[in-house]
Amino acid sequence: MADGAALRTFSVACGYLLSCSFLLIGNKLCVQHIPAPALVHVAQFAFSALAVAILHFGGIISVDGFVWEKVRPNISFAVISSSAMYFNMAALRYTDVGTILVVRACCPLCVCVIEHCALGRDLPSRRGGLALVVAALAAAGYMQTTQDLSSRRGWQEGAGPALLAYFACICTADTFGKWIVDSLQWESKQWGPVLYANALALPYQLGVGVATHELRVITGAWTSTSAALLLLTCFLGLSISYFGWSCRGAVSATTFSLLGLSNKLISLLAAAFLWETPSPANLGFLLLCLGAAFVYSQPRPKDSPDCIPAQALANAKASVLARPRTALLLCALGRFSCLSDALTRRLLHL
Repeated sequence: MADGAALRTFSVACGYLLSCSFLLIGNKLCVQHIPAPALVHVAQFAFSALAVAILHFGGIISVDGFVWEKVRPNISFAVISSSAMYFNMAALRYTDVGTILVVRACCPLCVCVIEHCALGRDLPSRRGGLALVVAALAAAGYMQTTQDLSSRRGWQEGAGPALLAYFACICTADTFGKWIVDSLQWESKQWGPVLYANALALPYQLGVGVATHELRVITGAWTSTSAALLLLTCFLGLSISYFGWSCRGAVSATTFSLLGLSNKLISLLAAAFLWETPSPANLGFLLLCLGAAFVYSQPRPKDSPDCIPAQALANAKASVLARPRTALLLCALGRFSCLSDALTRRLLHL
């Protein structure tokens, strides 16, 4: 059973990384033919939501209907994750990829603290904490050994607010996404969040496209090549949605954040070998950062009322009068649960 769970976790993680890599290339080619990134995202979100609905009504999968208890947090998640994409692009206007990588490499350090406080997971072990620190330092080393020094000038020109906003959105989205998968009651933890996330992100991205006048741009951009590329990215978008939410349910928020960092590292390695020759130090820091992400091991979640099986919790409550120490333990767990719930509610309103 444990081997099967580990194999499934490895499979969805590989599927997520491959989907990210292929979608990155596909989006780059697609935007070159259709210079309307927000409306490209609208098409991808609509395709994924429609595909899940068709599979549901066809009896192939079972997904949840739209209820406010799930809609409200998923709207917040859609806004936060879409804002992360926006601030990533905004920061790239002022700075280089190396600086973005440093910010992204620092996210797991923050996520592990938020996950400990809000989701009840233990802090990383010494080995895990060292791996997170090494990944962040290696990313900083990569930035310093990159020949392009536009990052320093970009910071002075106003990249700081965009980078800080990107950092905050990524940390919040990685932790919040884990809370959505684990805390909400889903008929299918793989397909339910896929439907919600894509359907509820549509209005936000459509508003961005209308506000930036992308409707005027796409009128003359349709060719057989652009249509084929858009359709390809739609299928890849569905793939990344499925594997992404499956991966969130299988690993911790910190591990998922490291997977996002690993995807960027692999993309940079591929770009380095395909389009330019990296220096030995530059390549070494990239490999060190990727190795640190690889050796990280996630801690187990803390024991909390949400993690205790229902029958075991009922038995504990039934014997509380006969076991004063159990009563004290349940009281402590209840107080911890209240603290976690309060912190989670703060995340909901970020």
